[in-house]
This record gives sequence, C-alpha cells and structure tokens, in this order.
Amino acid sequence: MTGYSTLVNALTMIVEWAGILFFYRKLTNKSEQPFSIPGLCCLLLLVMIYIPVIPALNATTSFSRENLLNQILRTGINWLAVYGYLRFSKDRSRMACGYLAMLYVLIYMVTFNLREAIRPFLSVTDPGLTGRIMLILLVIFQWGFVYLGSRLLKPEQIRGPFRTRWAVIAIAVFVELYFKWSLISPQENASQRPFDAVFYSLCATLGVFLLVVLIERNMAAQQRQSALEMEQMQMRYESKNTKRILQTSSDVRKLHHDMKNHLLALQALVESGGEAAAYLAEMQTRLEDFAVNVNTGSSIADALLAEKIEHGRPDHIRFNICADFSNLGFVHAVDLVTILGNAVDNAMEALRKLPEGQERIVYIKTSSFANMAVLRISNQFAGTLEMQNGQLPTGKEDKVLHGIGLGSIQKAVKRYGGNVETQFDNQEGWFRLIIMLPIS
Repeated sequence: MTGYSTLVNALTMIVEWAGILFFYRKLTNKSEQPFSIPGLCCLLLLVMIYIPVIPALNATTSFSRENLLNQILRTGINWLAVYGYLRFSKDRSRMACGYLAMLYVLIYMVTFNLREAIRPFLSVTDPGLTGRIMLILLVIFQWGFVYLGSRLLKPEQIRGPFRTRWAVIAIAVFVELYFKWSLISPQENASQRPFDAVFYSLCATLGVFLLVVLIERNMAAQQRQSALEMEQMQMRYESKNTKRILQTSSDVRKLHHDMKNHLLALQALVESGGEAAAYLAEMQTRLEDFAVNVNTGSSIADALLAEKIEHGRPDHIRFNICADFSNLGFVHAVDLVTILGNAVDNAMEALRKLPEGQERIVYIKTSSFANMAVLRISNQFAGTLEMQNGQLPTGKEDKVLHGIGLGSIQKAVKRYGGNVETQFDNQEGWFRLIIMLPIS
C-alpha cells in the first residue's frame, strides 16, 4: 500500500473485513452466536498487510524477485487470516475452509488488479486525492465482486472441494499474483520486464487449453455421477419391488393358513342363513390387496406400476396391463420413470373425474412394429376435449403447471428419437397416449 496514507490503508482494511463477513454470511456458524471472537481475531492478521508494522512486508514498486516474494508472503497472510476466521467461526472441514479462503483471496486479487489497471488513466497529481479515488474504486469493485461471488459461487454449498476445484483456484491465484506483481511496478520499468509478454501469451494460450480440459473433466464427472444416480434409482426400485413380492408372498401364506377357518365360517353362515355374500365380498377385497404382482420385464416398471395400482385403489381405479418392457433396456431409468410415471398419473387424474360408479380402468399395452417399440396408455375421460394451438386444453385450476407432465414425456422421448401422439374420442369418452421409440 505504498503511496497511500495510513488512514486510507486502514479504511481499505475495514472494507475487506466487511467484504469477508458478507461473503461468508450464509455459512453455518459453529455456535449459536453470530460471531466467534477467535475467528474475528484471526482477521487482525490483515493489519500486517495494510499497516506498516513489519517493514519486511511493506509493499514496494520494484519489479524484482524480492518484491515477488513479498507479494507471495502478503497473499499467504491474507489467506491465513480468512482461513482462521472460517475454522473458528464456520461449520466446515479444513479442506473446505482452505478452498473457501482461496476463493476470497482470488476476489481480493482480482479487485486489486482491476483497480491498479485503471490507475494510469487517472490524471490526478495529488497523492491524497489519488488515495481517496482508489479507495472509492476498491469499495465499488470489491463489494461488487463479493456480491456477485456470493450469488454465483454460493459458498454455502461448498463442503468437499475435489482436485479439479483446487487446480482451477491454484491456477487462478497464480495468474492474479503475477498480474499484481506486474501492475504495481512503475511503467518506466516496462523495458526491464521481458517476462511479461511471454507470461501473458502463456496465460492466454495455456489458460484456454486448461479451461477446455477442466470443463471436459467436469462433464465426465457429471456423467459418472448421473450414471451412479441412475444405478441407485434402479436399485431402489428393485429393492422396493422385492420387498413388495416378499410381503405379498407372506400375506398369501397367512391367507392360506386361515383358509380352513374361512371355509368353516362360510359353512356356518350358509347353514344359518347369514350374510355369506357380504363375507365373500370382504374376502375378495382382501385378496385384491395381495394381487399386486406386475411382471413387465423391467424391475423399475414393475415397482412403479405396483405403486400406482396401490395409489389407485382408494378411487376404485383398476389396471389392465399387457406390457413387455424387456426390449427397452436402452432407455435410462430416469427417462423410463418420467415417461411411464407421468403418463399413468395423467390417466389416473382423468379417471378420478368420472362419475361415481362408472368403471375406471387404465389400459397399458406394448407392441413392436417396424423396429419400433410402441406403448399405448388408454383411459376414459369426462367431458369433451378440443385441440387448441396444437395442444390439449387444461381442466386444472393452475394453468401454469398444466402440460408439464406431457412436456416431460415428449422431452424424454425425443432424446431417443421417438415420437408422442395423442388420440381421443369425445363421443366414446376415450383418450389414448401413444409413445413410439426406435429399438436400438
């Protein structure tokens, strides 16, 4: 901070303190208190940077190795102050605190370099006025970057930084450190700085290449994470389906064990002229509860349809399923759940609007035609349907949310080069959703 008064340096330090507190405000505190005294004391390390209490750390304007070492030490102190504040104040691991501290150091260095880059354009000879202008620029730039950083980077979501993050932040801080070392040197020494052109060229070329590499690595990591999530979803559905089958088998065994007692009860009711029909109806209802045994060749589809069947029972919705999903192994689990789940939900919603006593059935059929897998889901509906601007109108009160289900189906089907068609007959009151997927 050579060239600025002690007052300007002190105000600059206060600006950085405020920026640090604001940037990390959403992080969970270690205690119920909003501030930690040891954490705030760590921020006092910034005094060594802004106030000339240690001569060896005073900023210089010479383009030398000694100045570069000075800048590295100052950057390290800045990082240590923020790291200490986070370790004592916020509920984060050591690695997360180290990375989060590096993020703020990067914001500080970007702000400093941007301000120093503007300095040559200021036609002010009064050092005091220059210091005040630079302080105002610092407030605008630093708090602006802090606000954008807190919104775009979201520090509260960072808990376990991985190697790619460390590589990116290390490269960024190193580049900004060199820029800082270069910018604080007098312009008349530009001829004695042969490394600038080489370094700037390397930053432009290698930086772009490394950016592409890191983006590709990140995309690959996302794909692996997506595949892992799909495997986990499939395992959950398979586990749910297995539990349901085991439960059904156990219930059937219990019913078989009690069958003798049921037959004796029926015989007594018949002989005494009791309500044998009512007793049989009750038994039939209980038997239907054990009948959820879907077998479509896909454990995910089996578990999903079994769950829909159970949800439809209170509304007297039955299912007629004649489907084989074994040839749709190329469809990802997430997309299969999206397509089948939304289609069945729409059918059940339409059936719930039918008058009481009218039969409510969801028909699910599959077939193959010309190397295409065809899924048909049919149901009755109440009222009339008319196409409006190529889309079906909504009977829902929430017009914004209408069509999200069908839109999700169309989006998922298009990923596989398929097609979605809708057919309806107002006279008969039938609606049919036809989904065609090319078999790869």
